Amino acid sequence: MITYLICKCHVYESRLLPRRSILELASVSKLEDFIEALSATAYGDRLLEAKNIWDVETALTETFINRLSILPKISPENVREFLIQYYRRFEILNLIRIMRMKLIHEHAESIERVIIPSERLGGMDLDPFIRAKDFNEFINLLAGTRYKIISKMDTENPLVLESTFRWIYYQELFNKIPRIPIGDRPDVMEMLGIELDLHNIRVCMLPMLYDYDRKLAEDLLIDNPAGKSKKPLMELRSVEKLLEEFPRYRSFIEALIRREGWRAEIEYFRILKNEVDRRRISKYISFFYVLKYILDCEAEYRNLRSIAISIHHNLPADVRRGLLILPKA
Repeated sequence: MITYLICKCHVYESRLLPRRSILELASVSKLEDFIEALSATAYGDRLLEAKNIWDVETALTETFINRLSILPKISPENVREFLIQYYRRFEILNLIRIMRMKLIHEHAESIERVIIPSERLGGMDLDPFIRAKDFNEFINLLAGTRYKIISKMDTENPLVLESTFRWIYYQELFNKIPRIPIGDRPDVMEMLGIELDLHNIRVCMLPMLYDYDRKLAEDLLIDNPAGKSKKPLMELRSVEKLLEEFPRYRSFIEALIRREGWRAEIEYFRILKNEVDRRRISKYISFFYVLKYILDCEAEYRNLRSIAISIHHNLPADVRRGLLILPKA
């Protein structure tokens, strides 16, 4: 059954847009041209009635969620458990967005526009959180969920709360590692180890950039069985030391130094994609390839959404290309 899942992912991967097509799309001048260029692709049917940027975003999101939602359905039960937990990254992303928008008193209608339907990937119903009247109600609603620890925290600091959401996610994800084939675990652990290194770097920079309590930052770090452990991380007391210790993550760290969270997110995905692509050939028949396909789907979704929004806001083509997450040429 696991072989069937892997083979299907290879088939699905062939339907993703090549690098050349993404770059061409980043160069079109109008949203109408963007829609027309995608009309002959897997997005065509859903873009038929698209009239504005919101319609385009909805169509792109629908295609992305459909691609991911099929994988648990064709997976053996043990792998399905891992995938559903792995997909909780999108639930976390949604909850963080909702939390931040509640802090600035955004209306539910505005929040709905930036939320992806993570419940279709095995997540919980987020509508009560979207409809919460304020930040306090949002936090109180977490008491009945796997994120209940956050409901007991006496802080409104979004950086601390975001780190706690991710801490919960990774703790639960590592508990699901035994659900995947034993021969594939080292490669999956290495990939997750990179993710955790990046998460922990972000956390340990809180005292450096925002003068946060070091003990709080240490509590939010996650033991990384496939990367840098907590103790030596907390001994790094400056961004210069971090750059020396993690030269491969320089672009990510420098974005955080500039306090450009949006750029750090792009660099995070670029680092992951480069590492995953490096293993593409040697791991052709492996569960690792399933994770590669999921990452490639998300990269395409982020790229197309970024291009569409950039066109809508009339950003120059060179700026649009600078926001893309692409494999090395």
